[in-house]
Amino acid sequence: MNINEMTRDASFSLGVVYATGMVVPADDQKAVYWYRQAAEQGHADAQFRLGAMYARGQGVPADDREAVFWYGEAAGQGHADAQFWLGRNYANGKGVSADDWTAVFWYSKAAEQGHADAQFWLGYSYAGGKGVAADDREAVFWYCRAAEQGHADAQFWLGHSYDSGQGVAEDGREAMFWYRKAAEQGHADAQCQLGLGHQIGIFVAADDQEATFWYRKAAEQGHADGQYWLGFMHSLGIAGDDGTAYDDQEAVFWYRKAAEQGHVEARFWLGRSYANGWGVPADDREAAFWYRKAAEQGDAGAQLELGRSYANGRGVPADNWEAASWYRKAAEQGHANAQLELGRSYASGKGVPEDDVQAYAWINLACVQRGEDDEDAQQHRTDLRQRMTSAQLAEAQKLSRRLAAWIKDGGDEPSPASISSDPVRSSDPSHDAVRQAQSYLAMLGYDTGSMDGLFGERTTAAVRQFQQDMGISSTGLISEELLALLRTVADARQKQTREPASSGSGFLVGRDGWIVTNHHVVDGCARVTVNCAGTSYDATVRAVEARDDLALLKAPVEVRGAATFSESPRASLGEAATVAGYPLHGVLSKELNVTSGNVSALAGPDDDAKRLQITAPVQPGNSGGPLLDGAGNVIGVVASTLRATDAAKITADIPQNVNFAIKGAVVRSFLDIHGVAYDRRPSNAKLTPEQLAELARTFTVAVHCWE
Repeated sequence: MNINEMTRDASFSLGVVYATGMVVPADDQKAVYWYRQAAEQGHADAQFRLGAMYARGQGVPADDREAVFWYGEAAGQGHADAQFWLGRNYANGKGVSADDWTAVFWYSKAAEQGHADAQFWLGYSYAGGKGVAADDREAVFWYCRAAEQGHADAQFWLGHSYDSGQGVAEDGREAMFWYRKAAEQGHADAQCQLGLGHQIGIFVAADDQEATFWYRKAAEQGHADGQYWLGFMHSLGIAGDDGTAYDDQEAVFWYRKAAEQGHVEARFWLGRSYANGWGVPADDREAAFWYRKAAEQGDAGAQLELGRSYANGRGVPADNWEAASWYRKAAEQGHANAQLELGRSYASGKGVPEDDVQAYAWINLACVQRGEDDEDAQQHRTDLRQRMTSAQLAEAQKLSRRLAAWIKDGGDEPSPASISSDPVRSSDPSHDAVRQAQSYLAMLGYDTGSMDGLFGERTTAAVRQFQQDMGISSTGLISEELLALLRTVADARQKQTREPASSGSGFLVGRDGWIVTNHHVVDGCARVTVNCAGTSYDATVRAVEARDDLALLKAPVEVRGAATFSESPRASLGEAATVAGYPLHGVLSKELNVTSGNVSALAGPDDDAKRLQITAPVQPGNSGGPLLDGAGNVIGVVASTLRATDAAKITADIPQNVNFAIKGAVVRSFLDIHGVAYDRRPSNAKLTPEQLAELARTFTVAVHCWE
């Protein structure tokens, strides 16, 4: 070994010493210095570790481009870890343009050296055809190589390959073997699959306690399927003798966990729990809320129950048209009970035109599925048959056969029912449809005469006038489309004319419609709306932290911009601070209001370290709005103002501009806990007041509370 090599190795060793804190106190900056000394002399391990320091931002500012450079230097010398991470950077477009082909190239280099992570990702690339032609057999080959080294992800996907017969002969026992290997290493997907195997006895012994054990392992890691199945085991009392049987409160706890992650079955069962008072106080509104969530994801059972909620006015306003609409969605998925309900709607003319042909076709489908022993469905079909002509019956039977075939084929084309019959369009529409139209028209100021459900001249004239005002064909006829349009316009008119009980402000974070505001702004509201760029949207309260006075809303807003948080760990005393919001609703302009001041203290009342004191003027309605630094980054959430009268009682003086905001670090922690992504950026740039106002306008919203 020559002197240069000795010097290079010594530099690397010093880098390791400082990085790990062996012998001397850990010091990332010194570690970077010595790694660089060795790396620049061609030391492959030093090059890789220096790249990793840049990737993590340890001892140097994070810099993916610099990380890629050093990974590349080491990878070119055959360093397996560097080859793998260079592949991952190419796959994810970090520091380089995303390039799946190059990612696979480097995975292959590392995999051939036995690098387990690279072997897994190479297999995964073959399975998905990313950067290489899809090849399930090749995927299994590399999964197997990594799995034999104990790689949990590879073990799970190898199990999945055996389970599905992709790239290897289907073998349930082998699948369970690899699922167990991965599960024992804490792989949540594998734990859930193993639990399912034990629950129904597929290639492993049926054992409810064992199933519950593995579901719980997955659930406690936040795995939505695991949370759902654990709740299911509790609700049905099939968890065995381990103290978990028949615990509806525990079931609801886990259903909610999964439902909040979007798990459709959990949302349905959470809705059922609220509807029936299982584990929670019965609450029809909450039941309808969760039914709707699941229904909008296509769950047929939830669509049926939401339809029933509308039919009976449980948790939602009674609306037969809306009920029939949801029945149809479920019926077209083949749900027998929904087919029966839709048929009954057509038979009675509730929410749809009275139509015996449609009624018979749908009820007949329900009878076929529910069997001859179902007296209710059979009786409905018999009653219809007795009042139909032979021609109507023949048409209904033909339609029923076409519907059955259409549903079996997956329902990709338009439904035969929608082709074979017109919407509520006949010269004598159902009384229910006419009454709905009359009600909406009256709300909009059109003269329909009395709301008697009769389609007379005044109602026809009102329909024509409405159609003309909307710029659509003036037929004077009532259809499902017309009722939907009337409902939309009437709802919009109501929202415009009603005044909220109270108002506040909020701001958008991320790109998915998440909104931060104060807890006190939305506490106790029956309904919450947000106004963004002049458009009002219904919002749902997704999380609250009452102690910190924070709330997280979700709304289907069209996101023009999202707030960014300052990279600085905390605000500085005396720095400029700008408040943006919509104060004094109904008094001041509906336009964004912006005021400026400074951070006057780094703690709030009673030395509350979670608050800032600011001098920027704050009015009622500013609550929940962003507090911005000079670069337009969020450093806090406006929360309160010191009441002058209260202070005067103590100090005999009137305070001026003493207001408070929740610190940005507290807000970021709240978002992190609830898994909401947000952006951070340096606060180096200084914007003019005009630029700050224009920036704030893109992400600040008005929040309205309705009782």
